[in-house]
Amino acid sequence: HRDLHSFPTRRSSDLAEMSTGSRRVESLRASDIRRKQVQWAIPGRVPFGYLSLLIGVPGLGKSQYLAWVAAANSRGDLTGTAAVTLVCSAEDAWDTTVRPRLEACDANLDLVRFVEVVFDDGEGDGLLLPDDVGELAREIHDTGATLVTIDPVLAHLGRDIDSHKDASTRQALSPLARIARENGCGVIAAHHLNKGSSTDPMNRAGASIAFTGQPRSVLLFAADPDDPEGERGSRRALAHVKCNVAPLAATQTWEVQPILLPATASDPAVETS
Repeated sequence: HRDLHSFPTRRSSDLAEMSTGSRRVESLRASDIRRKQVQWAIPGRVPFGYLSLLIGVPGLGKSQYLAWVAAANSRGDLTGTAAVTLVCSAEDAWDTTVRPRLEACDANLDLVRFVEVVFDDGEGDGLLLPDDVGELAREIHDTGATLVTIDPVLAHLGRDIDSHKDASTRQALSPLARIARENGCGVIAAHHLNKGSSTDPMNRAGASIAFTGQPRSVLLFAADPDDPEGERGSRRALAHVKCNVAPLAATQTWEVQPILLPATASDPAVETS
């Protein structure tokens, strides 16, 4: 056992010399903070000003649900006011997949905007976290977006982020949560479940536990266990498995339906859902 009293104690003046000019600790009285009610981007499930997570196994329709969310936001069905959604999609093509899904959900396409990072030479790339968080915040401000979807979040992590380490993962997610708070918008990121055997979905999120720890609300998108057609059925259950700002919302049932978008003067017919 060490004698703790044998270690020298730093004087306040010594500690002050260690601080930098750009960072300092301040404190605020709790009485100076005005309480507020939580406002919802998706009522009861995705709050404004916070990072939320949508988890599920690949291939069941998380991306389709996010397309529905963007479409509903563009029509004003979520909050009563039609608003812009910024879509960050790393896996699905905008023209063959995402836009047709938006059309199938009757989106106002003028209020859904696809996000890319453009370099000085004109080349484009996908959004990286936390590298492009500042530019994302600017785009949220410039477009007045009330919702941002990121699908999937792992594909948008910067090269220096180790998704299996909690501290490293939080370096990407914390700035994302901060710009949600500062801009008062909802941010919902999609994430895959791992192949573990746990029945607790919070322990099944792939990679670091930070993916379910950092978000204030976590939704689980899964096959409906009561679907009469079994695992091959088209019914889905959307469960609310974590919420730090309100009670958990009731589980919803959804159904993925195929649809044929007819040809127009400018676009071919497309099968989507």
